[in-house]
Amino acid sequence: MKNKRLLTTTLLLSWLFAGQIEFERYTIDDGLSQNTVQKVMQDSRGYIWLGTQGGLDRFNGYEFVHYQSESSDSTTIPFGYIWSIEEDKNGIMWLGTQQGNVGWFNPYSEEAGEINIYKNNPNIKKKRIRDILLFGDDIFIATQGSGLCRYNLKNKTAIWYGPDSTFDKKIESWEIISLNQIDEDKIILGTADGLKILNTKTNEISPHLTTVFKDQLDLEVDSLNLAQLTIGPSGLWYLGSWNKDGFFIYNPDTKKIKRYLHDPEEASSIAGNNIENITVAADGKIWLSIWQVGLSIFNPKTEKFLNIYPDLENKNALSDHRINSIIKDKSGAMWLGCGRSLAKYDPEKKKFRLIANSLRADIKTNQNDFWGITIDSQNNLWLGGGIPKDGFDQIDLNTHEITNIVPESSEGKKGLSRWYLQEDGKGRTWGRSSFDLVVSDLKKANFRSAYDFSNISFKDAGFIRDMYLDRDGRFWACSQKKTWWVEFDGDSAIWKDAGEKFKNMKDIANLVGFVESKIHPCYYSLNWRGNKVIKINKADFSVETLYDDETAIDKIRGLKAAGFIYEANDGALWIPTYGEGLTRFDPVIRETIHYGIKNGLPNSYLYSVYEDGLGNMWMSSNFGIIKLNPKTGEFRQFGMADGVQNLEFNGGSHGRDKDGVLYFGGISGVNYFHPDSLKDNPNEPTVIIESFSKSDSIFIIHKSDNSEEIYNVYYDEKDLSFNFAAIDYRDPSRNKHAYMMDGYDADWNYSGTRRYASYTNLPHGDYIFRVKGSNNDGMWNDEGASLKIKIFPAPWETTWAYMLYFATTGMGLFGYVKRQRRLQTRAMEEQHREAELEEARQFQLDMLPKEIPDVLDLEIAATIQTASEVGGDYYDFFPQKNGESLYVAVGDATGHGMTAGMMVSITKAGLYGIPSIPPNDIAKRLNRVIKNIDLGWNRMAFNMARFWEGRVEFTSAAMPPAYHYHRETGEVDEILIEGLPLGSFKDETFTLVDFEFKQGDSLVFISDGLPEAANTSEEMLGYEAVRDCVQANGHQNAEEQKQALLDLGTVWLGDLRNQDDITIVVVKKK
Repeated sequence: MKNKRLLTTTLLLSWLFAGQIEFERYTIDDGLSQNTVQKVMQDSRGYIWLGTQGGLDRFNGYEFVHYQSESSDSTTIPFGYIWSIEEDKNGIMWLGTQQGNVGWFNPYSEEAGEINIYKNNPNIKKKRIRDILLFGDDIFIATQGSGLCRYNLKNKTAIWYGPDSTFDKKIESWEIISLNQIDEDKIILGTADGLKILNTKTNEISPHLTTVFKDQLDLEVDSLNLAQLTIGPSGLWYLGSWNKDGFFIYNPDTKKIKRYLHDPEEASSIAGNNIENITVAADGKIWLSIWQVGLSIFNPKTEKFLNIYPDLENKNALSDHRINSIIKDKSGAMWLGCGRSLAKYDPEKKKFRLIANSLRADIKTNQNDFWGITIDSQNNLWLGGGIPKDGFDQIDLNTHEITNIVPESSEGKKGLSRWYLQEDGKGRTWGRSSFDLVVSDLKKANFRSAYDFSNISFKDAGFIRDMYLDRDGRFWACSQKKTWWVEFDGDSAIWKDAGEKFKNMKDIANLVGFVESKIHPCYYSLNWRGNKVIKINKADFSVETLYDDETAIDKIRGLKAAGFIYEANDGALWIPTYGEGLTRFDPVIRETIHYGIKNGLPNSYLYSVYEDGLGNMWMSSNFGIIKLNPKTGEFRQFGMADGVQNLEFNGGSHGRDKDGVLYFGGISGVNYFHPDSLKDNPNEPTVIIESFSKSDSIFIIHKSDNSEEIYNVYYDEKDLSFNFAAIDYRDPSRNKHAYMMDGYDADWNYSGTRRYASYTNLPHGDYIFRVKGSNNDGMWNDEGASLKIKIFPAPWETTWAYMLYFATTGMGLFGYVKRQRRLQTRAMEEQHREAELEEARQFQLDMLPKEIPDVLDLEIAATIQTASEVGGDYYDFFPQKNGESLYVAVGDATGHGMTAGMMVSITKAGLYGIPSIPPNDIAKRLNRVIKNIDLGWNRMAFNMARFWEGRVEFTSAAMPPAYHYHRETGEVDEILIEGLPLGSFKDETFTLVDFEFKQGDSLVFISDGLPEAANTSEEMLGYEAVRDCVQANGHQNAEEQKQALLDLGTVWLGDLRNQDDITIVVVKKK
């Protein structure tokens, strides 16, 4: 046996802290205009604004929008790297650049302009703008090299403060770095020459805190470069020096000041003395960026610093030493503008802690694939390894110290498989594998084969299926041959056949899921790969069959694939199965309740189940961690965004400690958590209607309220589109949306993650377009945002027009004749309707490819499930002659019947013989063809991907998202490119995205017929359900993935037929 001490307590605790600071990085690959982020701020609506070397970026959690300066356009933002951003009371953004320019940007109109602060002071040099402070009608501008400017926005005049006669007013510093208003007429200036205080009424400036620094620290304040000043919520002042003078905390009430300096001998001291930014976090800790070093986080309670350094190899670490800006957003997340990225840390995002061999781990081990979890009487966590040579780990939950143990096999050192662990009544730890059974001494050390000192051999005992310690101290070893009780006589293990002692136990073997009842004097168990639930009475060890699959009417589905039983507080038995979901079995009245996919269970491959203090059931599965509320029947799935180790967990890898902490092990580590400590995101998202378009006109509005302004729409502008967003940054991919056109829609349309809506040919009248949204945990902002719309009638639909019709025609006679003709033709129309639909359906199917191409090791499955009213769905494949690439096209024409079929025909003809060019160029050419033919309001939504060896080029024109399943991580990327359908505008351009496509990856195309299918309650299935289905089935082959999506729609629709065509194309890399 080899015992290996992995981590000392000190080292492990450092990993624990590091694991708790996980950053999400955003770079140009995610849409940033430039990787160097100089300034970060959040506006009143919730948008994150970024000053970069490329201009100004706005981020809403979903995408970045970039604004830049153009020398030929005076309405663009000021030229230069943006270092300062400030919002005024009207929502206008004020910008300062490294080149000394100052300007404004109106987010509502997307117009911008520049103010000339140097007009009346031409001798003042343009220097970097470090800070902006809005003060009534004045704007104070701090420069790094040209003092301070006070600019009046009404009369457009400037007052300059500086150290020589060039300036209007005197200040003994060239470099002003920070501005803080402390009352109605005083501003504190952080300068390269100490703190200054400005009286805005008299324009007088004087040194500040001179006596405090001198008397308490023996420092001359004027000699200190106290550039950084932040006033915390408690009123404390946090001061940072640029001159290696360290960090200071000043209390204005007590007039006391304290200084903190870097000590190279003390790991918990500040990381450096040159402080660039200071921000107070939601938990009261102080975040300080240390020039060219990294990040220090000060804990005021302990007066210790946690230092975070960059790690380029870890995508969840800081990207570099340079941190230019730090802010706390409205939800408490911290945003860092760095030299190589934008970084975000959300302390509440990670719900589950992690034990793994990973830089993300809270407790770091030397392995990831864990089985056989148990917690012993001394509060040690035992983790069985999944790789033979790695053995198993012992973690002291009090000190977090880890010991790795690799026993020697009693079978001639044959390969060891997965380890399962259990403590006996004396405190020894037992470990079983496929080939051996080992046991420790009383000190949990010196593991050796149990058969070396037992009264039986491995052959006699049989393979051990399960081990269990009951409350009477009896240690059960359930083997494939018998049920044993194991006791110790000195140093010898005595195995007793339970069947010899109690005849009722004779021939009872192969028990799994063995558990002692908390309520009744009995044990419950399953038989391995069998079909029974049995009960063993404690009094006489008589055995009773509670359930037999062969005779039961109310079946426990998938019992042969079950290996675990959990007894809930009400005495019910919960049985998770591998492939057939979850069953609640009442052992008294013998009734079952089954939970499967149709009941809302996110995944039917389950490994364990535990009850929390509120009666909720928690499960590990092949789709993350699942929570069930048995009272409501509602399920909730937690995935990797919540800190789950991987979507796939392991059998037998679960446990609960004495404090109620649950442990679930999987292929990438162990998650541990206390159900009571999991907190949902309490922050209502800000809901914004970002833009509104009518026919060819687009209005950028960014409306986040329900104000009364009305947008007029005329009769020839009735193609209406809206873009909106629920802004909450914790996990935007799970934010949900709903919209309705009040006056037209009877109820809300729940669109899930889709953030746009369209209406065509609404009748004239008054409407209110409403939007609401939820955050990642389902907290809805029901008030949302709204937009009032008035649609005017066409001239021939006005009251005066109808009066004219009445006066000039015999309306009565006209109506009578019209009705008679309608009655005569209606019967004929009905006779031809079915024939026309069948003709249209056949026409649609004839447009589809006759065979699936076999190229590039791609496995392809495709189908169209036509609707009762034939739509215009279409897919096609275009392999290139050289075999180097394959185009896949998926489309959805507007309209129904032969009209839609005509659009499909034009599209197919336009794609025939396409040249070898990027998909977005093909979309551009096809768009011109469709527009030139001019089919009125008919359009074609369109997705096209070009598959190469190892990568994909993708473009889209108003189609639903495609879904990219990553085999390596089990994650799914939603690829949604906003835009207009083909045939909208002749010169429309289309975005191209390019991404890796590895072995085992899948790309799934859908039409809107599946996510927007409405069930009998008129609820839409939703895009999130489709995404979850793709993620749950991505490991399967293409045909199985396609069928899983079809089954999803079938279950949702019930007895209904799909209202729109459902198209599914799955492309999987073999």
